[in-house]
Amino acid sequence: MAENKIMQYIKPPLVLCIICFVMCFLIVAVHKLTYVDTTGIITDAVRTELDSMIGDSSDCVILPDFEAEGVKSVIVDKKKHFCAFEITVNGYAKDGLNVLVGIKNGEIIAVKVLSCKETEGVGTIVTEDIYLSQFIGVNSPDFSADIVSGATFSSEGMINAISIAMNTYNERKGEIFSGN
Repeated sequence: MAENKIMQYIKPPLVLCIICFVMCFLIVAVHKLTYVDTTGIITDAVRTELDSMIGDSSDCVILPDFEAEGVKSVIVDKKKHFCAFEITVNGYAKDGLNVLVGIKNGEIIAVKVLSCKETEGVGTIVTEDIYLSQFIGVNSPDFSADIVSGATFSSEGMINAISIAMNTYNERKGEIFSGN
């Protein structure tokens, strides 16, 4: 009788543990069967921005295993001597600005905003073409740029993104455009 009492208390948690184990196994199995690795794939949003920068971006590829501080990815078209840096920086919001900085022959040819978490109407001013146009033609990490009144952190974030792109380009252009 004491044995029945023990089984009465042990059996429900044991059955529940077995059910949880089986469900976890099934979830992992389904994940492994259906997971698609998108690392190294240029998204439609980025492809659209690349097309607006250089016309036809069909020869662009993401450099695998390229790591640089502040750079999410580097996209390169060696035929056109073009590269683009996807960079996410803090503005007023943490990771508030995700930008694509296009560089051709050592000079910024375009800056596109992929996403912005900044305050609407204030920090988002730094995503407008009139603000971004000041970076076109920059060919050195030492440049001056306007700070938008009321959007200081957002402005500094955008300037930081441009600096990261130019520094990375100048320090590693040989690696970016090499045949490796």
